[in-house]
Amino acid sequence: MTSNPQPSQEPTLTDVIDRLDALTKDLERRDKWQDRAIEQTDKWQDRTWDVIKWVGGISAGLSVSAAIAILGLAIRAALK
Repeated sequence: MTSNPQPSQEPTLTDVIDRLDALTKDLERRDKWQDRAIEQTDKWQDRTWDVIKWVGGISAGLSVSAAIAILGLAIRAALK
């Protein structure tokens, strides 16, 4: 009685190269996705700062206007 040997389950060199190619492509795709995500984040941060500066400018203008109005009311009350 002869035994039938099982085929080797170890990957061949071609299998290893194919797997490395697939991993390399996956890594490149993830790297591109990460670059796009970072770029989008930078754009949103720039836009956020633009809005903060714009709102800050409006707030400063309103603060000055309010201070002038309060000063005017104080002078008016002092003259009566």
